[in-house]
Amino acid sequence: MTYFHLTLKSDNAKTGPIPVTVTGNQSCPPACVFRKGSLCYAKSGPLAIHWKKVTEGYRGTNFNEFCQKLSELLNNQLFRLNAAGDLPGKGNRINGKQLNSLVKANSGKRGFSYTHKPVLGNSFVERNNRKYIKAANKSDYSPE
Repeated sequence: MTYFHLTLKSDNAKTGPIPVTVTGNQSCPPACVFRKGSLCYAKSGPLAIHWKKVTEGYRGTNFNEFCQKLSELLNNQLFRLNAAGDLPGKGNRINGKQLNSLVKANSGKRGFSYTHKPVLGNSFVERNNRKYIKAANKSDYSPE
């Protein structure tokens, strides 16, 4: 099981005091060039300790509870999704249904993220990943 954690006020100097999430390292794709070695930002420093606890299930919640917590953030709240970890899915595949749930939970907020899941080739997985990301980016749930 992959766990998801929401910190309501980050101590990270790069993000500032905004909400920040971490997803267990099971979400990281094998295709990620940073996965092996010391290039992965989340594998060192204080974030690595926190990430390990989320990965092992000592911190965090299941996906549905996580989305509920995100949806309860204030409207127009800026937050960083995945300071460690990646978009939901197994291996190199993005789970389109779960990504859609994240987009809905972000309704009225200003969450942002990245992915290291492959999107640039022409394989079935890469085409689907592009399709899911394009749909997520087209979603406009801005507050009125």
